[in-house]
Amino acid sequence: MYGVQHVGSEFCSMLMASPSSSQNKIAFPSLKRLVFDSMKNWESWDGVEIGDFPVLHFIEISKCSKLIKFPLIYYVKEMRIRGCGALDVPILHSVTNLHIDVRTQEREWMSKCHFPTLRHLTLNSKVQIVHLSQKRLPSLKTLKIGSSIELWVVMGLKNLTSLNSLIIEDCPNLKFKKLPATLQQQQVKLDRCPLFEKGFKEQQHISILDELANKAAEIRKRFDQITEEWKLLMLPKNAGKRKRSPSPLDENRETGSLVVESDVLGRVEKKICWLNGCYQRMIQQGMEFQ
Repeated sequence: MYGVQHVGSEFCSMLMASPSSSQNKIAFPSLKRLVFDSMKNWESWDGVEIGDFPVLHFIEISKCSKLIKFPLIYYVKEMRIRGCGALDVPILHSVTNLHIDVRTQEREWMSKCHFPTLRHLTLNSKVQIVHLSQKRLPSLKTLKIGSSIELWVVMGLKNLTSLNSLIIEDCPNLKFKKLPATLQQQQVKLDRCPLFEKGFKEQQHISILDELANKAAEIRKRFDQITEEWKLLMLPKNAGKRKRSPSPLDENRETGSLVVESDVLGRVEKKICWLNGCYQRMIQQGMEFQ
């Protein structure tokens, strides 16, 4: 099929055998998988009507480097694209799983197309830079990047806040870019991507130090508050008041007050010691991570 340049309605639908009817049948009512391969001169595909391919869930287009015009097929859930042109498809309504080999033309297409339902994306890049956008990938949950020796950087990673799984394999030249704060360490799997792994460990290191610093600051603030309270309790009760002659009743009051204050001071001192210990441990942990 090397000579095919255009696929139209003659492929997608067939006239009914009865001459009394001009209605078209639904195209391929039982077809579930469709593969186009090595159609090097194929440029466009149109003529698909709403209702055609009603159970089609998988399409693969491989080595069709001139293909640009492509129809919307509303029932497809999974697509695999390898070696195609810059497809003129602004939106894929139903696709939830996309596997794409990214070259220059595919990169241009991905930067323009909207994937509202896409949940799982697998990339094999043949270019140095790939751009991903949360705006165009609002439902993305899993991103897998593999076998991409040429890939240097993936832009937009930190904005993929819907992501809950990141897998990167065999990307020896891929440099680290900051990841979303919502992505946990256990949700990231790295293999044979030394530059990215190094940057990821540094980000984890910085995050831990920041967390320790914040906790230490909170403890220090509380420590200072309790210290101030302790200082106020240590002030003489009659400081700043006019002196008068003592009486036996005053002595009894003072004695009872001293007992109460002694108990309060003891508890305050214990809190100060505990907070100081916590603060020192935080500092020590921070030094160990450095």
